[in-house]
Amino acid sequence: MSVADNKYKKIILDIYNNGTCNSDNKVRAKYADGTPAYCKSVFGRQIVFEEDVVPLLTCKQVYWKAGIKELDLFWIQQTTKREAFEKIGLKFWNEWFLNEGPFKDTLGTSYAYQMERNGRNQVKELLHNLKRNPASKRHLVSFWNYEEVQNKALQECCWAFQFHVREDKLDLLLIQRSCDLPLGLPTNWNTYRALQMLVARCTGYKLGRFIHQIGNLHYYDRHEESLLKVIDAPVYEQPKLILKDKGDDFFNYSWEDFSVENYSHSPFVAFEIAI
Repeated sequence: MSVADNKYKKIILDIYNNGTCNSDNKVRAKYADGTPAYCKSVFGRQIVFEEDVVPLLTCKQVYWKAGIKELDLFWIQQTTKREAFEKIGLKFWNEWFLNEGPFKDTLGTSYAYQMERNGRNQVKELLHNLKRNPASKRHLVSFWNYEEVQNKALQECCWAFQFHVREDKLDLLLIQRSCDLPLGLPTNWNTYRALQMLVARCTGYKLGRFIHQIGNLHYYDRHEESLLKVIDAPVYEQPKLILKDKGDDFFNYSWEDFSVENYSHSPFVAFEIAI
């Protein structure tokens, strides 16, 4: 069993055995048919992957390209415009685009909107500081902005990132306020490992640890039966995540420069989206 599969299956059982349910009538999330989406959750979990681990699940198929496309849009192109998502072929944000107001056809002031403010760009400064001042404890990127919450299509789930230079290796701590186990977690693991790989490539470091710190970790009521079946699904050897070498210009890369090799997996499992 790959490391990622082992950790994922333990998380399923953790929520199943230790999670608490929200069963009142004030549930925000709903399924497409309007039914409230009740969830079972645990709070405050940390998952650590060592540098040799590719956290791409094999116990169920993960459409890994979608997450890398999101990385491209939010971190490289730094856009939340619907037209950019359509051009790159990323569909899983369709339900969140705003339909009216000054931020129509965007995700509002969420995610990439926060990358550049007042002539300063968080990614550019991160890359510069990692090269010039590796011992700093301030290698941070954050999407949180309290003053603009009202204009966000969605309060960011993955909202804070801290990079750390450990000798010749680059570690990444991802902080996530809320994480959907069947849909969000498998994508996030591979996406942000890819981001870490790209930042390391562009700053001259080797890949280090990936640490995922999660606040509310949950699954919805209609997901439980299928998730429990995933525990018994066959698993395969860890695949390889490959990044083409195009030099040290972060903004010269795209999602097409990533590839996955030797990815054998169990079948795809569909889970109904709760919004």
